[in-house]
Amino acid sequence: MHGISSQALAIDCFVFALAVFVGFELITKVPAILHTPLMSATNAIHGIVLVGAITVAAFVHDTISNTIAVLAVFLGTLNVVGGFVVTDRGMTGNPPAWVIFTYIVTAMLFVIAIKRLRTVGGARTGNRLAMVGMAVALIVILQQAGFDNWYLIFPPMALGAVIGAVAARRVRMTAMPQMVAVFNGMGAGAAALIAADDFRRLDSLGGVPRIDAVTILLSCMIGAIGFAGSMVAFGKLQELISGRPLVYPLQKPINAAILATIIVLGVIIVAKGGGIELFIAFAALSFILGPLFVLPIGGADMPVVISLLNSFTGVAAAITGFVLDNQVLVVSGALVGASGTVLTQLMSKAMNRPLTNILFGAFGGGPAA
Repeated sequence: MHGISSQALAIDCFVFALAVFVGFELITKVPAILHTPLMSATNAIHGIVLVGAITVAAFVHDTISNTIAVLAVFLGTLNVVGGFVVTDRGMTGNPPAWVIFTYIVTAMLFVIAIKRLRTVGGARTGNRLAMVGMAVALIVILQQAGFDNWYLIFPPMALGAVIGAVAARRVRMTAMPQMVAVFNGMGAGAAALIAADDFRRLDSLGGVPRIDAVTILLSCMIGAIGFAGSMVAFGKLQELISGRPLVYPLQKPINAAILATIIVLGVIIVAKGGGIELFIAFAALSFILGPLFVLPIGGADMPVVISLLNSFTGVAAAITGFVLDNQVLVVSGALVGASGTVLTQLMSKAMNRPLTNILFGAFGGGPAA
């Protein structure tokens, strides 16, 4: 694992842009009946962040990194296995040529899978194709990573797989949206953990290069917001939290001030080339912003919010690909980010309301609290 070279960054940006274009093209004119299955399947696909978690786990050598790697692998596996089971129920360095080929196969399978998920008759087949693509990616990364740190990879993978599969099988069909929210949060949390460990590692080596710092900070911020926001969305749909919009005086200015502080901290970290204390503050504020973003939105609008958070997590997974110089993460994350954005727009359109009204109108669950 090393810093990002200019050539690698250019290649990753091209791959990202191409995947975004494909993602936008795939998710047009999806029938409303497939909105939830499609959201669930793309949620499982952005669990490709598990590839990044395994990469980190394979090369760590200290207690903190070991702990972060185990947690990231567990969360990523929970996201992947649970996400695909739920959907099925609802309906380093230059890699060898064979690795590039298998990543291309993985990307093609994901593209075809999302395309199949656009139709009722092909949705189940699409989910199965996405499973195959994920399996191919995991087999490749496991072969590359080796088995020296197997105890950091396989036990949390097994635990996450069992919990994810059992939870997805037992959940009621009417509770699918909140289950997707939980799995989405797991993928987002894994992305944030990978970013945190990479920042800590580079900072301990004497400084974080600017390109690395930007990608790490973006991945951490989006992952943290996605994780915390998804947990609040789950709480609202599960009625653990009031489904009414929860607002308080000066809410929007306070949220704007937190976001501005996050941005300022990010700029300072990039300019300074590191600073673990600043990074901790940056990550903590990002975690705080997640719930504050979701709480003012009513429970009836949570499926749209979950779809938006799902697209956020896709972007976080793609940026993790930049951090680890892994094109399959870039492609998969960009596909989910783009398709999730379009799906969010389609869902809000199906509700005959603009997305801005859903996100900022404090509407959807009765009177504001």
